[in-house]
Amino acid sequence: MFTFTSSLVDTNGTCGIFANGAYAGGASSLVKNLTGGTLTSMTFSNAGGIRTLTPVTSTASSLIGAFEPSSIAGQSYAFFDTNGHYLIASTQVDTGASNPSNTLAGVEAACYTASNGTAASGNLSWDLTAACILVPAAGGTRAITAVDTNGTAGLSNATPPIPFTITGANTIQFGSGANATIFNRVVPQ
Repeated sequence: MFTFTSSLVDTNGTCGIFANGAYAGGASSLVKNLTGGTLTSMTFSNAGGIRTLTPVTSTASSLIGAFEPSSIAGQSYAFFDTNGHYLIASTQVDTGASNPSNTLAGVEAACYTASNGTAASGNLSWDLTAACILVPAAGGTRAITAVDTNGTAGLSNATPPIPFTITGANTIQFGSGANATIFNRVVPQ
């Protein structure tokens, strides 16, 4: 048994482990499911219910998978799936002079297209409009469309398309020249 004790930031209202900054329920249990020594899922439960998380598919030498910028490891993560959706989670919470670009802790979830599919290089475009349907409406619930709560962090402040190049089995470069950023793949273990 374990208990979550704090949240660095909580910008998603009542979703997640914390609800509007308050922990959403008592002691928790965690079960890690392994297959051949590789994590296949984690299930945790508490008074708020049972949640099962699975690692994002990670395909070496492609855009598909989870990445973190090499320059700010641990502060931002980007996930690209095979369905044309991406998620960028940012934990940057500095304000004022220490954060002149106004990047905020939060998430950006939207749709993307990559020219040349997931080839070794191409151009990445994205859609943060209501036309981007992340989860279709079903059973009386509304569709979930693109979300952007991380200020100028992520792709929302850039102009599409941006070039990308797979620079190794587990590295990718977004942008070019002085605007290039290297991302390292987060490999499930």
